[in-house]
Amino acid sequence: MYILRANSVQFSSSPNTVYVCESLTPSFSSLKHDYSVLQSTIHSSLCQRSLQHLPSIISKVIQLYETMLVRHGVMLVGPTGSGKTTVYCVLADTLDTLYHAGHQNPFYIVKTYMLNPRSVSMGELYGEQDFSDDHKWVISDGPVDALWIENMNTVLDDNKMLCLANSESIKLTSSIDMMFEVQDVAVASPATVSHCGMVYIDPEELKWMPYAQSVHIALQSL
Repeated sequence: MYILRANSVQFSSSPNTVYVCESLTPSFSSLKHDYSVLQSTIHSSLCQRSLQHLPSIISKVIQLYETMLVRHGVMLVGPTGSGKTTVYCVLADTLDTLYHAGHQNPFYIVKTYMLNPRSVSMGELYGEQDFSDDHKWVISDGPVDALWIENMNTVLDDNKMLCLANSESIKLTSSIDMMFEVQDVAVASPATVSHCGMVYIDPEELKWMPYAQSVHIALQSL
């Protein structure tokens, strides 16, 4: 029955599909699953989103759920405004709600990660190796926090080894330099400070006049 619903494209095709299955397999019976709890939760999710609980939308949410039981790759096909995003968002909300309500089998917590594959390059989408010998500067522009800077100690020492939480290590090449643009190092440990070279830029040496001169030159070029 899961396969039947998972491959159901249109409502009008369902009776024909059932007829073909019954003709080819006499023992076939289109069993009805009890989705009363699932349907009521879908109804609640639609109400929370201020959406109309149409039977067609509820049916498509259930169809998506059944399809994902037999396929780990699913395509939601339809024009803009047909409800594709609503269907998977409502299903994710429903599965989360049922899991936290104690129905942990077969329901589960869902985390969604959305991206537009056409908005990124192939290297960004699938990953790539950069074989160029250009120098790379990895610049961290923000305040130093002991929670993350301490993990950089093995990167900043002579080993240049980044140790990850899963026990894996990444060796930094000689063409990679780490740079930290910070206001102060008040919370940095002596180990971190000792592994870094320091360049202090005194604001008293700059003052406000260079800013005014730069703005004046920029306005003249308009």
